Amino acid sequence: MPNSCFSFASLDLKDCGCIETPTRLNLFLERSLWLSRYQQRQHNVLMQEWILRRTCQLLVEAIVDPLLLNTQRQYCLDQLYKPLLALKRFYRSQHAMHKYWRYAQQIKRECELLFPQF
Repeated sequence: MPNSCFSFASLDLKDCGCIETPTRLNLFLERSLWLSRYQQRQHNVLMQEWILRRTCQLLVEAIVDPLLLNTQRQYCLDQLYKPLLALKRFYRSQHAMHKYWRYAQQIKRECELLFPQF
């Protein structure tokens, strides 16, 4: 398993074909959510929130990236629900659902501005 598949610096899908995209993206999401759960067990709330928000942001950046194939961008869009649901559960446990709704609206606005077909 290459180390380059998992990095919070970037979610690089440019060098992989359409066939590899689902595997690489699923690996990235699986590891991100695992790391978030690990931070939860360590009672590191800020790091857990950052990981979930960063994962969402990287997916949004991939969705609006014009250098990616449309099928790759569509797959990223289809998988955005996973970190969003984890973030929703996180905010619910912190009794801060207003932060989740604000963040979800922010993501929606970003997608609409950066990706007119959205």
